[in-house]
Amino acid sequence: MLLRVKSSGRASPAVRVAPGNIALARGFLPSCRGLRRSRGGYRAADGADCGPEYAGGVAELSTQRLILRGWRESDLAPWAAMNADPEVRQYLGPLLTFEQASAWILDFQDDLDRYGYGFWAAQVRESGEFIGFTGLGTVGEDMPYAGVELGWRLARPAWGHGYATEAARAALGYGFGAMGLPEIVAVTMAGNLRSQAVMRRIGMTTDPAEDFDDPDVAEGLLRRHVLYRKPRDPGTSQIGQCPSGRHSLPPSSSS
Repeated sequence: MLLRVKSSGRASPAVRVAPGNIALARGFLPSCRGLRRSRGGYRAADGADCGPEYAGGVAELSTQRLILRGWRESDLAPWAAMNADPEVRQYLGPLLTFEQASAWILDFQDDLDRYGYGFWAAQVRESGEFIGFTGLGTVGEDMPYAGVELGWRLARPAWGHGYATEAARAALGYGFGAMGLPEIVAVTMAGNLRSQAVMRRIGMTTDPAEDFDDPDVAEGLLRRHVLYRKPRDPGTSQIGQCPSGRHSLPPSSSS
């Protein structure tokens, strides 16, 4: 079925609930802040239950030029190639081996299967070309901030076409509209001006007081990070919200 998600007054991305294995996805209450993943769902910093479960397929997001979908075996070769590109990895750390790249794909798809959202493979609609990923992930407990994080990584030939901005807006629309998130964050290295430009373009803002050193990164140019935030627009409609706080996507049907 197709759902329409309102996103900052722009044309809403189409969200397709893909058929296939039933997966558990997580819903969120707009009042929950400081979200942390825990067994059986999510909890806010104050311990409130923010993890109602619903059954459904992995969501696929569709924009004017892109499709954000689950991962396929055919994605492995171009994914491995882009992660062996020094320019793509400039602000990410060492190049990945083919085996390491394969492990990342398995992790990404596992999250999509388990939670119904995560980091989707990005495909150009017209050509079918795989160009990287965009999506949402839960911040690890070892980081100095909490919540759900927006992220993307594109192959070098896909740079400069506005794909990152387009895909990021679709992911934001899904996070705020379908999941009802109160806020979405994004993080990058202080020197990654290209990614910061995308964050500002999609309406995110930063406070220098929240800049931090990543505890998992050794001293050097990649250690200093900047944190961007975007709160949910009060006018954004939430799909499937129930008075009890538990909500689910509408039952899937043929589109």
